This record gives sequence, C-alpha cells and structure tokens, in this order.
Amino acid sequence: MGGQVDKGGPTTVITFTPQYSITQRLIDI
Repeated sequence: MGGQVDKGGPTTVITFTPQYSITQRLIDI
C-alpha cells in the first residue's frame, strides 16, 4: 500500500508541472 501511495504522489506533481510551466510562460510573455 505504501508503494502505491508513493507512486501516486509524484505522478500528480509531474502532471501538474508542465501545465504550471505553460501558465507561467504565458504570463511572462
């Protein structure tokens, strides 16, 4: 169970990282 929860944590962060980067770039432009 611990391993499954650990895998779900980083996966969500990695998925949100690209979306946040695009938003920051649009604001910069």
